[in-house]
Formats: sequence, C-alpha cells, structure tokens
Amino acid sequence: MNEVLYIQSAESLIERYNRLSVIIEKMENSLINPEIDDSTEYFILDDGQSKITRAFRNPKEITSALERFDLLRKRILNQLNGHDILLRDNGVLRR
Repeated sequence: MNEVLYIQSAESLIERYNRLSVIIEKMENSLINPEIDDSTEYFILDDGQSKITRAFRNPKEITSALERFDLLRKRILNQLNGHDILLRDNGVLRR
C-alpha cells in the first residue's frame, strides 16, 4: 500500500486528517535523521493494519512531499472547522 491509498481509504474527514498527520510526522522524523544523504531514504509507516514503504532519492523529495501533504492537511482542517478557501486569479480581481 502507498500513502495515497492509505489516505483515500479513510472513512471520515477526521480520520483522513489524522492519517495525514501521522504521515507528516514520520516523514519529518526521517528528514531530520542525521544519517540522511543523497542515497535512497526509505519512509516506513506501520500502524498495525497498514504498512507503507516509500523510497525517496534525496531529501528534497521528502520536503516536497511534506509540503503537499501539509497543504492538504490544512485544507481538510479548514473543512472540519467550516472554513473554505476560494482562490481567484489576481488578474480577475483588478478588472
């Protein structure tokens, strides 16, 4: 199983938020590991029911994935709190 299926298989928005939080925490821990270098780094998450293994080639890939997951987690938190964000093109607002 990969992290996308793990997140999508959540049955509720709260469960999806919690799964994202766990993934982000594990990725952050692997990123701050002093042994990380440009060789392949493995991210492993085992919650007892699901096991996720993902290989990253360098720390930049982990950082990029962290940013994407954190953005998704913030969007879900806003939905849970009743706040939705509407994004508009800057050019549209100036007309």
